[in-house]
Amino acid sequence: MSRKGSEAINEISHAQTRSSMLEAQRKAFLKQGGKIEKVPTGQSGQQNISYFGRGTRKK
Repeated sequence: MSRKGSEAINEISHAQTRSSMLEAQRKAFLKQGGKIEKVPTGQSGQQNISYFGRGTRKK
């Protein structure tokens, strides 16, 4: 299903707004001394997470 032109433009506008807000938050975080850690591709920043108790449940 195709979208109407105004809907597509509105979606682009929202994406640009979100991107601008994220950039402002990133700059404020770094200005306050925060550091951004690069996580290698394919690796999660979370460690030892087991959903639904699989894998780490002790018997």
